[in-house]
Amino acid sequence: MIRRMNEYERNKVALFVQQAMHIQYRCDPHELPELVFVGWRDGELVGAMALSLSAGEPLPLEETYTLDYGSFPGVFDRAKVAQLGRWVTTVPELSEALVYTAIQYAICKGREWGIGEIKPQVARRFSRMGIRIFRLSGRPVLERIPKSVRPYYLLPPAPIPAAIALLSAERVLRGRTETLIAQGKVRFSPP
Repeated sequence: MIRRMNEYERNKVALFVQQAMHIQYRCDPHELPELVFVGWRDGELVGAMALSLSAGEPLPLEETYTLDYGSFPGVFDRAKVAQLGRWVTTVPELSEALVYTAIQYAICKGREWGIGEIKPQVARRFSRMGIRIFRLSGRPVLERIPKSVRPYYLLPPAPIPAAIALLSAERVLRGRTETLIAQGKVRFSPP
């Protein structure tokens, strides 16, 4: 079951993401934003995908990086941008459905672009799914990043700030997700 995280689940989801970050990158994650989509299977938390929406204030990526907004593939308008992150799953087929859910939600909120920071293996995964990644120019500002999170930025390969066109990504993932639904592998609860 994929659905929006309930507030009483926040600590469990934060620990789930933290454990994945410790295993993969030997560091802590940034704090969870308010909006997180989660996947559950047989009562067990098996996936998370966070989404940040701005009401005009800088998005977390902007706080972490000095971005060159000229490298953005369109006009950078925070009201049309959502930040995706904390993508963690232990069930492979759930992975794409979590991204799909977050993207659908962002589109419903009037967003056209998704931004985030990704390591090369995640960029390759998006590419294999057929989602085009637009690399953004920018460098992390380590002084703004908690020390417990810094290894993510310092250990090679370095993450890159990137953007995706949400409508295009949603079209790519829709068919794949509908197949999972038809096979009974994924169910959704309205956000």
